[in-house]
Amino acid sequence: MTAAQKASFFLGRLISWLCRHAEFAATAWEATLSKKITELEVALEEERAAREKAELQISIDPLTKILNRRGYENLVYPLVNNYTRHADAADPFIVLMFDLDNFKKANDTRGHKAGDKILCAVAKRLKKTFSRESDVVSRCGGDEFLVAIQCPLSDAAELAEVARREIEKIEIEKICMGISASIGMAVYTRNTMRLGKNIDYTKVMADAAMYAAKKGGGNQICVSMDGEIYPLREAPLEPKESKPRGGILKLIR
Repeated sequence: MTAAQKASFFLGRLISWLCRHAEFAATAWEATLSKKITELEVALEEERAAREKAELQISIDPLTKILNRRGYENLVYPLVNNYTRHADAADPFIVLMFDLDNFKKANDTRGHKAGDKILCAVAKRLKKTFSRESDVVSRCGGDEFLVAIQCPLSDAAELAEVARREIEKIEIEKICMGISASIGMAVYTRNTMRLGKNIDYTKVMADAAMYAAKKGGGNQICVSMDGEIYPLREAPLEPKESKPRGGILKLIR
């Protein structure tokens, strides 16, 4: 074999070796890159899950396991924004404020553990009554609960009455606690928007209606409409514009 042939032979072997080595290096690099991408995706998913868990924890009342005020606002504000874009074709938003009657007395005489059980029992009954996925049920502090639902006012009145009766039945260890609820309702409608009022104004009006129910002796429902507050039986409820939510009760008037 001549020198030129030898050189050509060894050059070919070198090129072949370099190609195999490059192919191996590329394969190893691709495997490493794929592993790193997978690790990054897992880390991002874990971070997202941790953020969601943290957000959920600060949005949930630790005692009753329902939403707190922050959780209420995080859900209601987007729902209302969507409502404002489709208000002509949608049912109104109803805000209900619940304040427990005789809670302080029961808490003082039966103890804080009994008081905690009462609050949990109320939360459970409210979640059962306002059970649609879009219904927002929260504890906004102490013995006050805040609910936001989207439905005809007459349907909301039915549900509020159901909730009032359920709360009235609460017993702890088969002992009647004498608990009831003063309930205020207010309506967020197209007219509310035209007046430049927002959902927070509606919550203030629900709170005012609740205090009117409390002042009237408690264990009743008052409705705030167009700047006036009425006992439920006297409220000029609008006729239903959509199908009822299951026909749970005929409207008590």
